[in-house]
Amino acid sequence: MKIIGGFRCEQCGKWYKTKNNLGRHLKYECQRDPKFQCTYCSYRAKLNCNLLKHIRSQHLM
Repeated sequence: MKIIGGFRCEQCGKWYKTKNNLGRHLKYECQRDPKFQCTYCSYRAKLNCNLLKHIRSQHLM
């Protein structure tokens, strides 16, 4: 799929629609180990929002 406009990560080549999304990617995701650890299991996430989704869906039923 061709993306017209947007912002490209120079390190990995991923494209983002907004500069803020690219900034988040560079700060938390690109070439980094997951830093958010689940308190209930061994799951780790690169973004806190993904960890919260995991906890809600897997541990708080």
